[in-house]
Amino acid sequence: MTPFRPFLVGQEIDLAQCALLRSGQTRNVHEHSALPGLLIKTLQPGLVDDAGYFKAYPWWKKSRPPGAYFAFLRELEEFVVLSRRQWGRDLPGLLPVARINGLVQTSAGLGLVVERISDPRGGLAPTMMELVLRGELLPRHVLAMDRFLKRCSQLHIVFGDMTANNIVYSESRDPAGEFVAVDGFGEKASVPVHRWSKAINDRKIARVRGRMLSMVPHELRPSGEMAGVERVA
Repeated sequence: MTPFRPFLVGQEIDLAQCALLRSGQTRNVHEHSALPGLLIKTLQPGLVDDAGYFKAYPWWKKSRPPGAYFAFLRELEEFVVLSRRQWGRDLPGLLPVARINGLVQTSAGLGLVVERISDPRGGLAPTMMELVLRGELLPRHVLAMDRFLKRCSQLHIVFGDMTANNIVYSESRDPAGEFVAVDGFGEKASVPVHRWSKAINDRKIARVRGRMLSMVPHELRPSGEMAGVERVA
């Protein structure tokens, strides 16, 4: 049997040789021993029809050429736009989104290869929602949330479905602690107004902040607005 080499042309990754780490609403997250520091996101096969669309899609959504891979394409496009803005120089520092490393063919269709964000023990970093539900949310997490949102504003990163389930907390990259988006970024609107206008995008980021703060106990909430992002009533 040919040894596995990452991104070898024409080679399919057998997910039976991967560890399934997490299942979301529509996607699974795997790790492969030959891809240290990376994860592979795939669609959950049972949710996709023979034409490559989600079975639950209404008929009008089945006109989109990417089909069930629409979220993959959205995240890829946002990462490409971010890279284009930094043309000729390295991407700036630690990005507030997990870096995308490409696409691979797997036994369950296309896989999106992304940066792995870990906890101190090497497991997957917890989401903000998990911290809230476990009663483990601390003032440092709330400050890290604001730093995350401010960084997204500075880099003009567009959110699609950004929720407390889409950001994870880690101190593995930054000892001060940070939240990193692992899902939910990329322009969702058919007319990309958030990409065209930073002011409109900042208003959306402010709304996301408001929703996230609504989950935070009152005693942990910051007293003021986040600097650099427009307030939304």
